[in-house]
Amino acid sequence: MKKGIRKFLILSPVVAILPTALISLKCESKKISTSNSNTNANNSGTNIKDNLYESSSKVIIVDGKEYQFSDEFEHNKATEVIAIRFKDGDTVDFKNPKSNKKAVAIRFSGIDTPEKTEKIADGMRIKTSGLKFKYANLASKHTKEKLGEAKKIWIIPQRTKKSKKDTTIGLTDRYNRIIGIVVYLTQDNKIICLNKELVEFGLARVQYISLDKNSMYYTENQDYYNLIKEAERKARKEEKGFWKEDIEEIF
Repeated sequence: MKKGIRKFLILSPVVAILPTALISLKCESKKISTSNSNTNANNSGTNIKDNLYESSSKVIIVDGKEYQFSDEFEHNKATEVIAIRFKDGDTVDFKNPKSNKKAVAIRFSGIDTPEKTEKIADGMRIKTSGLKFKYANLASKHTKEKLGEAKKIWIIPQRTKKSKKDTTIGLTDRYNRIIGIVVYLTQDNKIICLNKELVEFGLARVQYISLDKNSMYYTENQDYYNLIKEAERKARKEEKGFWKEDIEEIF
C-alpha cells in the first residue's frame, strides 16, 4: 500500500467523528466576521440592522457610542423630537411630542456654521454677503433637507455653562438654547449625526467645545469631541466645502 493512501485511511475516520457543534461554531464565527466587516465599511452612518436597533430598544447607537432614550430632555440621553422652525444651519426649534411644553431652540453642540446675518453698530441685524452668505445658505439648506426627509429625529443634550463665571452646569446656554447632538434616521435606515455630517461636508467648523475643564465650553463627552474633531481634520485635508476658500472671509 502506498504511503499517501495509508495516511488518508488513518485520518478519514477522525474527520468523520468531529462533533457537529464544532463544525457549526466555525460557520458561525465566519458569519460574525463578515457582519462586522460590513458594519465597519459603512462610513456614512450606523446601519440600524447591524447594531440590532429596534423600536423597543432602550438605546440608540451613534457612531459606536450608546445613548439611552428618554421622554424628556436629559444629559446624554436621546429624546425623539419634531423639527418646527429652521433658524440657520446650526440652530433649529424642535418640539417634544411626548410633552405639552412649547418648542425649544436647539443649538448644535460643538459646531458653528457661517452666519446669514450679523449685527451692525446700532444693534440691528443685516444680511451677510459673499462667501459667508453663500455657505450660510448651504448649511441651512443641508440641515433643512436632511431633517425634513428624516423618518425620526433625536436630540441628545450636552452639559454647558451660561458664562465664564458660571459655576453651575446645565443643558442651556446664555440664550436659553439647549446644546445638543442632533441625530436623524434616514429613509434607508441609517442613523446619522447631523453635527458631524455638517463638519464632514465643510459646512461647519468645530467651535464652542473643549476638553479643558476650565473652559466654559468644556464637555464630558470625549467620544463626541474626538468624533467631530476628526471629521474636521479630514474636511480640511480634503478641502471640503468652505475649506477650499479663504476662511477669514467666512468666519
